Amino acid sequence: MNLKVLGTGAAFAAAVLTVSVDFAQHAAVPAKPATCPVGGFSGGFNPGCPQKQFANPADISAMMAALPDKPYATPQSLRHVLVLCRADGWVHTSIPLAAKMVEYLGDKTGAWMTSITYDAAAITPENLKQYDAVFLDSTTGAFLDDPDDKAATELRRQALLDFVRSGKGLAGIHAATDSYHTSGPNLTGT
Repeated sequence: MNLKVLGTGAAFAAAVLTVSVDFAQHAAVPAKPATCPVGGFSGGFNPGCPQKQFANPADISAMMAALPDKPYATPQSLRHVLVLCRADGWVHTSIPLAAKMVEYLGDKTGAWMTSITYDAAAITPENLKQYDAVFLDSTTGAFLDDPDDKAATELRRQALLDFVRSGKGLAGIHAATDSYHTSGPNLTGT
């Protein structure tokens, strides 16, 4: 079962990351506005503003009440999870709450510690060494890419692929598969 899961995770990562960067919806993204919302952009196509990074307190309270008090299986050791929340396209209003859900679920059950980032620069070989899993929180578009730095883009893509190939975990929620649209993946050598 572990090999099947690893194979599926590696295939998902390879399909997402080794394809061309031609994201079909980029043309619909408007130019950066003169002013951005103070609290961050929270929904729709991102016009170039920073994403909203805070969930509604009432939503957090309701989510906390629904979380289990203990893990369904006893963890062998404390794990570390990196939640990546960067959306380069459609920004879902649920992103900050989903990030908090992963964090609080780990805290409440003692199963893992969570780091949350909206910065794709966190996906490097060195930084990923401290994590057991990466959680893609409604990442959209070319979420690892830096349009001004091809080398950084390639480093991030390769780092995530190598992370999964090494047996580490990869999970995604909702729009995590709405990324790197092309006519077909190039899985050569994966």
